Amino acid sequence: MKYKMRRRGLGAVILALGLLLQSCLLFGMPAHAADNVFGNTDKLDLSPSEDLIPSHDGSDGLADGYVMDSYHVDVQVKEDNTYEVKETFAAYFTSQKHGLIRTIPTTGTYRREDGSSSSFRARVTDVRANVKSSVERSNGKVRIKMGDAGTYVYGPKTYTISYRYQLGKDTLKGADEFYYNLIGTSWNTTIGNVSFQITMPKEITEDQAKSLGFTSGGYGSGRTGDTLYQIKGNTIQGKLMRQLKSNQGFTVRMTLPEGYYTYPVDYSLFLVIGLALLGIFVAVIFWFIFGNDRKVVESVQFYPPEGYNSLDVAMAYHGKVSMSDIPSLIPYLANEGYLIIRDKKRESGGGLPFSGGLTKNISFERVSHYKGSNESERLFMQGFFKSGSKVKHSDLKGSFHETCEAILRQENLHSKVKEENYTNQEFLIDAILLMFVALISFVAIFSGLNAEGASTLASFISGLIVAAIMSFVAVHVAGLVRIGGISVGGVSGLSIPALLWRIASSWIFLALIFYAGKSFLSSLAGFFNYFTGGLLLRLLVAITATLIIAFFMHFMPKRTGKGDEIYGRILGFRTFLQTAEKDRLQMLVDENPQYFYNIIPFAYVLGVSKVWMDKFKDITMPAPSYLAGADRGDAFWDYYYFSSLMNAVNHDIYHASVTLPASDSSSWGDFGSGSFGGGSGGGFSGGGSGGGGGSSW
Repeated sequence: MKYKMRRRGLGAVILALGLLLQSCLLFGMPAHAADNVFGNTDKLDLSPSEDLIPSHDGSDGLADGYVMDSYHVDVQVKEDNTYEVKETFAAYFTSQKHGLIRTIPTTGTYRREDGSSSSFRARVTDVRANVKSSVERSNGKVRIKMGDAGTYVYGPKTYTISYRYQLGKDTLKGADEFYYNLIGTSWNTTIGNVSFQITMPKEITEDQAKSLGFTSGGYGSGRTGDTLYQIKGNTIQGKLMRQLKSNQGFTVRMTLPEGYYTYPVDYSLFLVIGLALLGIFVAVIFWFIFGNDRKVVESVQFYPPEGYNSLDVAMAYHGKVSMSDIPSLIPYLANEGYLIIRDKKRESGGGLPFSGGLTKNISFERVSHYKGSNESERLFMQGFFKSGSKVKHSDLKGSFHETCEAILRQENLHSKVKEENYTNQEFLIDAILLMFVALISFVAIFSGLNAEGASTLASFISGLIVAAIMSFVAVHVAGLVRIGGISVGGVSGLSIPALLWRIASSWIFLALIFYAGKSFLSSLAGFFNYFTGGLLLRLLVAITATLIIAFFMHFMPKRTGKGDEIYGRILGFRTFLQTAEKDRLQMLVDENPQYFYNIIPFAYVLGVSKVWMDKFKDITMPAPSYLAGADRGDAFWDYYYFSSLMNAVNHDIYHASVTLPASDSSSWGDFGSGSFGGGSGGGFSGGGSGGGGGSSW
């Protein structure tokens, strides 16, 4: 008896070894060490097993009134990393329900056993079901709702769904991979008899077969050894030899060589680049035709053009008036006798005016109502003394910015100097170039998002949003205060630092929009969730084209013949302000004691006020006629007093109008007070794409 039992035991061992050897010989490729390869037949039996059917009495973790008796997944992998998926699941309802909801994630993160990770973004299309169904897309998920609200189901019910799962470019560095959750970890019930068939686009090699692995369990589980499968050509068939409890999944991963997936050429990228180049080309042509000024003859001038106030000079020199130019009207109108500046500390003979608290001591007093014909000067006087004939700096806060905006509209839209000195094609030109900016941005985002899996509607809405943002950026960089009369740029002049500030601030603005809009736009299209190469490249093309076009828009207005003459005189005047020698300045002061103060408003809008101020440190001159209080007759005192005074005045206007970045303006600060002032890894359950889960309803 004992001998027979020993013989039977030995025979079983020999039989087992023989079967294992036969399997290896038949397949010629090893399987995952922890799982079982079956190769004795042409086809593995995937039919449900009675012992794997969950109990219907609740003992197998029945939840939500149903269990899954079986669940078969058929995946056909295409060469462009698109999966044709068909799922068949036999549900058993223990209570009355309308049907099932299948939830499929379209965004997520690959997580591997070696700690590496990478994000994915998929597109789910061509959804079909064998029963009445509806499809909802939101928050990076697709919900397939199967069943009828007017009908109940009870007992067994088989559902079949199919869909296309487009993953796009593989995100693993150095290799490609097939990493897919056959069963997601978000089902809220027990699932029995899990089976699958995976069809790859190419025959599976020995190395690929070695990397093939299956894991099951809760999210992050690395459990293996429960899968029976066979590899035949380009097909993997198998089944899971255990039940999955609630929130347990089943995942497959196989490492593939780099370049395994191939992708068709996306001509939309060439369209974006083509539109960008066309927009830049049109901007350059417009600049040559409408913005490329003729060379002017510079003539030395001691005074600005006759009849021009400081804003007129700004317009003739820069082609526009900016918000930062407006404070120059204070000394200009004071020189004209319309207002005086009072300083309680100076009038009382107090301490150093630049020792602190100067702003609190300053007030402005209207000497007479405006009687001139210049509309901007009238608007300034009316708005500046809106609260009465005496104004403190605190009185300017609040509504004075409305006056500044009105002055900008007047100067940039209706001023006589603008009409005489510059051509009037810029409105149409700006509109055409902004159209290109909006079109490039829209096509870039629409095509990029659509390629990444967003719906057509979401891509369209996101494209419109980004087109609007880019148009604003273009206006900001170009400093087109003439558009709507609103000061957007805020820079007086064409200085390189100012232009660089605009470009930098635009990038900062975009970054803030991206960050702030992440949650909002993700609900539309997941726009800022994941930047893959295609979308990011399109966005960079759009941003680059926007900045280049805006650069040419900035220089677009072209001078007329009279504009050339006036510009030459202003250039000579500006050169004189920068290079004038002390003897010449002393002669001018002797001829006109108020010469220094008469020139100050123009030096400011021309960006040379600091240089101009420095030239008068050692020149004796009286205090300005519009400064109330005793004249100390001290050049040093009055120089630094005036420096501090103008800084304080600028502070008043600066904060009462539109806040501008300090680096974006020549500003009254030019008067400054000096020293007085994915590895390959292994997979785990739920770590791949696809999957998701479901529930009843």
